[in-house]
Amino acid sequence: MGTCHSTPPPQQIHYDTFPSYLAAGCLFTDGKVAIAGIQRHKGSLSGIGGKREGTDADWFDTAWRETAEELFGWTTLPSTLLVTLRSHLQVETVSANSGYVMIRCSFRTLEQFLSFCREYTSPFYKRMPTTLMELILERDRVTGGEIGGLALLPIHTTSYRLDPLFQMDLLEILKDPSPPQYERPPPSGGAPSRAPCSSA
Repeated sequence: MGTCHSTPPPQQIHYDTFPSYLAAGCLFTDGKVAIAGIQRHKGSLSGIGGKREGTDADWFDTAWRETAEELFGWTTLPSTLLVTLRSHLQVETVSANSGYVMIRCSFRTLEQFLSFCREYTSPFYKRMPTTLMELILERDRVTGGEIGGLALLPIHTTSYRLDPLFQMDLLEILKDPSPPQYERPPPSGGAPSRAPCSSA
């Protein structure tokens, strides 16, 4: 007679560190670039996170609740989803500064988080994203919410700002948001065709 092996369910983790924290969030990065969100009311780029609420058991709850709310426009985090996150998501690096707890996560963890959220809906997406690129590129930046668009920012040792001329280039896109049209290249080895000139 054969034997049956069962795998015990993952242990639910309760993070009791940083008991007096005030806010928490998630920083998604591969060590070279990181995800940032455009704060709609401030016009600035920032991380993803927010204030502690009375229903949050700890900073893990706050960080992932705020992440889900800001990414998907939810007002609350489904309790069943929170149980899933606590059971399966591993905290890779966590630090606290002035009462703010930051969970640093890989893009792999982000996509694991997205896979847990795919059965729900969001006003920011026609269909729920399952990859990093879908999260950024398929987001509806017009629909209301605390965060508009998302961006990947390079991680540098010095701070940087948006060049005014580059900002003007970006604003030009708003005037004509259609994809760029490409001209057909000239035949190999041939010179570009020229429009006929009118003679005086």
